[in-house]
Amino acid sequence: MASDWSFFILQFALCLIDVIYNIFDPIGSKYANSDFHFIENMTSTFQAFIYIILKFVYSLLVCSMNLSEILYKWIKKISDNSVIEPEVKAIYFGIFETQTGYSLYCTGSIAYDSDNDDWATKIDFDPAPYVKYFAVPAEAIVGKDWNDVLTEVEQALKTIFSQKSENFLFNNLIITTGFDDGELIRVK
Repeated sequence: MASDWSFFILQFALCLIDVIYNIFDPIGSKYANSDFHFIENMTSTFQAFIYIILKFVYSLLVCSMNLSEILYKWIKKISDNSVIEPEVKAIYFGIFETQTGYSLYCTGSIAYDSDNDDWATKIDFDPAPYVKYFAVPAEAIVGKDWNDVLTEVEQALKTIFSQKSENFLFNNLIITTGFDDGELIRVK
């Protein structure tokens, strides 16, 4: 029981430290151009308190889910909101680094070639913009470098696509992932 409470206290403390750091960060370099600096404009202690509580709850929700669960929800959203042509052979889950972490995007192609990764640049399936991109929550990859992120995404996709789901758009397609400037990894 004590370990359960210590986890919650640690999460709350991390959120509080993060918020305080962003309020008093003189350079603003850690989260430059992010929404964290809106805290400086809060007019009351109550607003700051509410923000800390919401950030704490969000971090608990993210920490209680693993990357496979988080990615599954995003891929399910793409599947539910997209139509794919029968000629499409492969799906590419591209990974790229952002100022605040990592993001993924989804595209597909009819020109799959296992010997030449350039097929992924020939886009024949392009989901709607509101489901195409996915920002990986920082809490899911804290302390990980790009190679660890690639490995985690690969393993999460393998887990997702090893479980057949009748209503999944990508069930019969080749699935790949990787960074745009690196080699692609075939997941399925």
